[in-house]
Amino acid sequence: MTTALVVGVLASGTGATMAVTGQFSPARDGRPTAGVSQYTGCKELVRQNRREEKAFRRAFKRQHRSKKRNHRVTERQIRNRRDRKRVRRDNRTDQKDQRRDFREDRQRLKEDNREEERRCREGRDR
Repeated sequence: MTTALVVGVLASGTGATMAVTGQFSPARDGRPTAGVSQYTGCKELVRQNRREEKAFRRAFKRQHRSKKRNHRVTERQIRNRRDRKRVRRDNRTDQKDQRRDFREDRQRLKEDNREEERRCREGRDR
């Protein structure tokens, strides 16, 4: 009789599925289950939620990992990946060169401007 009552209380909350399977979980609508204070119910709820979140994250990672692992890589894919890497590397060196050229140009411009300003000042001093 009492067990049916407890299960009835549990079933009213959304935590029912966990509780019926044997894990302790208070009713999600905030009412404590039989003999459990409101406070411990909240703490347990928080813990349960953290566990669910972690499990969800793990499942998500696992799902993507299995996709990568189950996938047999062909020679063509390896060749394509190498080509992409080469292109990226070339682009990187190009960018480095461009940046170096830009720095050198800027430095040269600054020096020219300083020189010009110095000549102008000397011309004014005369």
